[in-house]
Amino acid sequence: MKSLFKTKNIGKLVLLGTILIGCQSNDEATDSSEGAPGVASPAPSKPNPGPAPAEPEFDCEFPALYFLDADGDSYGDPSNFTTACELPAGYAENADDCNDLVPFVHPDADEILDGVDNDCDAEIDEGLAVLAQPGDIVISEIMSNPEGLQDSEAEYVELANRTGSPIDLYGMKIMKRADFDPGSGSFHTFSSHVILEAMSVAVFVKNQNSTANGSISESLSQLFNITLNNSNTEIVLVSKDWEIIDQINYESQSGHSYQLDRQSIFGDGKKIYCQSDYIYSQYGDAENYGTPGAINTDCQ
Repeated sequence: MKSLFKTKNIGKLVLLGTILIGCQSNDEATDSSEGAPGVASPAPSKPNPGPAPAEPEFDCEFPALYFLDADGDSYGDPSNFTTACELPAGYAENADDCNDLVPFVHPDADEILDGVDNDCDAEIDEGLAVLAQPGDIVISEIMSNPEGLQDSEAEYVELANRTGSPIDLYGMKIMKRADFDPGSGSFHTFSSHVILEAMSVAVFVKNQNSTANGSISESLSQLFNITLNNSNTEIVLVSKDWEIIDQINYESQSGHSYQLDRQSIFGDGKKIYCQSDYIYSQYGDAENYGTPGAINTDCQ
């Protein structure tokens, strides 16, 4: 029987086996070199994001937007809505409300004189309150030096509307005459829509706490925030366009307001001023005279 391999080929087979074994060893070395300097590592596997969120299901082909109607006036809040097949309870089909917390504020409401945009047209009290012209409003009383109380708590200014129409004080300013230079100086600005009723007076105080301000409880909501000099000073009331509406050069006497005579407030004659002699607050021996928020007395 002849041999399957010739003797002269055995060396070649042995050599081939060595080469194959060497190649296998090199591959294994490469695998074991993971993370070694100069050798690229395999990219990390990405985490499984999981299933996509389910789309909301509706029992209709065309669901619609509905808007929350918190105040029940049939007008919805454009910033608060939901999607549904039918109108949900407490929602409206429109987004026309400009204040969804007040039921009398909506596009079909009547505008009333209250400093609020009742009919959602971006205007306040339109056609109801007039803008003041010179002489329409007068500074009817000033307390600049209260007795037994802090000036920062108990000073006040009173205004009187001499006309037959309500006047909106929005944008008007009270300041010292020396500061009457548009854009400079210290002044109080009526920064909200404050309505001064026809043929009436209103007092503006430093502090609405009646214990601190000398028992003044009837005052409009906006506080008065400039410091009045105790010495003689001229005060002016100006429109939002810097037109002088009224001015007064008041004289100071401790514990007494400086007031416009009752007849002068609503009359067309000469303005007469005097120190008030009507006591409105008393703390021990300290007495304060004036009529804040009420009609002034006659000057004798």
